[in-house]
Amino acid sequence: MGLLDYVQKSVRVAQDVAAAAKLIAGAAPAMKSAMADVEQAANLFRGEARVDPTAGGVTDGMNYPPEVLHAAGVLGLSLPATRADVDAAYKKAARLAHPDRLNGDTAAMVRVNRAKGTMVRYLAPVSAAPR
Repeated sequence: MGLLDYVQKSVRVAQDVAAAAKLIAGAAPAMKSAMADVEQAANLFRGEARVDPTAGGVTDGMNYPPEVLHAAGVLGLSLPATRADVDAAYKKAARLAHPDRLNGDTAAMVRVNRAKGTMVRYLAPVSAAPR
C-alpha cells in the first residue's frame, strides 16, 4: 500500500467519522423532543395535566378532547382558536421543524402536520364563535 492509498483511506475514514458525529448530534434533540411528547401525551391520557400554559396552550375551561389539547400544545395555541390562529401557528411551527432546514426534524414535522389537521377538524365550529 502506497502513501497515496493510505491518505485516501484516511480521508474516507475521517469523512465517515464526521458523518457519524453529525447523525449522533442531530439525534439527541429529536430524542428529547420525542420523550417530552410521549410524557405529555401520557399525562393528557391519564387526565393528570392540561396543556402547559407557558408553552402557549391555555384553555378557556371547555372540555376539549385530549388530542385537541395535545395538538394545541404542539402548535403553541390557546383555545378556542380561529382558523387564522391555527394557520399562523402552523406556519411558525413548520418553519422550525421542516426537514430541509438546518436541524430540521422529519418526526417533528409529522407531529406539526397532524396537529394542524386535528385542530382544523375539531375546532371548525369553535372558530365561528366570537372571542
